Amino acid sequence: MMSHFTRILLLAAFLLFVHTATANTLHGRVVGVADGDTVTVLDATNTQWKIRLMGIDAPEKKMPFGQKSKESLSALVFNKQVAVAFNKRDKYGRTVGKILVDGVDANLEQVKSGLAWHYKQYEREQSATDRTAYAQAEEQARSEHRGLWVDPDPTPPWDWRKQQKNDASISEEANWVEVGGNDSQTVYADPASIRKAGKGVKMWSLLDLKEPDTTTSKPYLSMMLLTEYDCKGEQYRFIASSNHAGNMGKGDVTYRDARVAEWKQIPQNSAARTLWKTACGKW
Repeated sequence: MMSHFTRILLLAAFLLFVHTATANTLHGRVVGVADGDTVTVLDATNTQWKIRLMGIDAPEKKMPFGQKSKESLSALVFNKQVAVAFNKRDKYGRTVGKILVDGVDANLEQVKSGLAWHYKQYEREQSATDRTAYAQAEEQARSEHRGLWVDPDPTPPWDWRKQQKNDASISEEANWVEVGGNDSQTVYADPASIRKAGKGVKMWSLLDLKEPDTTTSKPYLSMMLLTEYDCKGEQYRFIASSNHAGNMGKGDVTYRDARVAEWKQIPQNSAARTLWKTACGKW
């Protein structure tokens, strides 16, 4: 038979489940909009609550459509009385919830407008009804090319944030060795990053400019490149690259390309050949 102590433990566990599974509701006025999925709500006691919208992930402000997503959310909720249904806080201390303004789900409206993704990584935190509605809204926005879906394959913000961290890590941890250059630029390689791959090896390199390159829509002072080298065939292809506003891979990322390029022959007396020799020298 079940002991009295065991019954108490089971009852406590049940009550804890009920408490955590039941959403709380916050009422207040939206006094700030940080981006397309984060706002500040002021309640009746003049306490400010940082709210992260549940079930969605909007483009970061420096991403395409990041500003439009913020503007869309502002039009929906800023300076309006809202109700926020929530049951958790995230690791940053923000309250994660669904914002209702005049009965309209602002989170869902962001997805419908094509200005946020349905955040499927956390969809289990949603009700079954919301989970279905958000998924269908994303599919509809995608099929009608609304908002960010004018791009058939936009970069999700969770991948963008991960790449931002990777870029920063590469820049900070790389042991850049100068291998060439001229009056306008210096070429660096990171021999410690060399890894076997495909026909040969991969290696990170960096092109550092004396003056900003203004031929692109956003000027940059340095470019980091992950390149694959065919050591026997004397070919190379770019795997990924990122332009940076500052020298030596520092500053904001002004452009990123993760498309794998076609193989090209390495020209004589070029920076590419110098890097190829560096990458393939010990293989």
